[in-house]
Amino acid sequence: MSRQIQPARVLAEGVVIVASILLAFGIDAGWEEYRTRREISGLLTKVNEELVADRGNLVRAAGDQITAAMAALAVADLLDSAAPLRTPVMVPDSLLAAMLRGVTYESRTPTIDGLTQSGRGSLIGDTRVVRAIAAWERWMRNAEEQQLARTEWTHQQVIPALARRADVGHILRAGISARLMRDGDDVQGLGPPPQQLDPTGATSIQADPEIEALISQQARASAVARSSFLLAVSSTDSLIAAIGARR
Repeated sequence: MSRQIQPARVLAEGVVIVASILLAFGIDAGWEEYRTRREISGLLTKVNEELVADRGNLVRAAGDQITAAMAALAVADLLDSAAPLRTPVMVPDSLLAAMLRGVTYESRTPTIDGLTQSGRGSLIGDTRVVRAIAAWERWMRNAEEQQLARTEWTHQQVIPALARRADVGHILRAGISARLMRDGDDVQGLGPPPQQLDPTGATSIQADPEIEALISQQARASAVARSSFLLAVSSTDSLIAAIGARR
């Protein structure tokens, strides 16, 4: 005689099976969430380390920009009195070199760049950190744009205008040699040693209102770039604080 199937037992077994499946899915989801949290936590630790290291580069870039701005102001002041008369002015080479110095900053934050570019920033979950990252990206982009604007103004406007009024080739060559020395390149055996700038040297520049205005704008562009870098430093500090609070 066939065994009678009890509906209650079938229902109970079905509930157990369904519950087991749901529990398995829940465990998998929970484990995946745990792994994601650990991964994000590890990434943020790396982000924090990169930000702390890169902060010094931002501060140095801001310092370089203010040095260039002050030098440009000094040159503009020297040209100011003679500009209406259009007479030559002796300008210290050290001021010209500082004014024309190329300030190049590049962020060294590969972890946070990869995190945001991949779209995984949304997995962070902490609203304060997400907002701090967005602000950091905005101010870093602004600093880089202002740096580029200052560099383009120098190369496209100031240097050609100076070259029409004075012999500044030795200033530009000295800038190249300074970079070679700073980068630690071995230039021995490659020809004459890099030209060094005479700290007591000066260059005669034909003064006029145009060159004075161009150099005054050079000072302004450098000052704006410096302010942008300081804002980037502040946003870096805020992001570091937000990451620290999340821990």
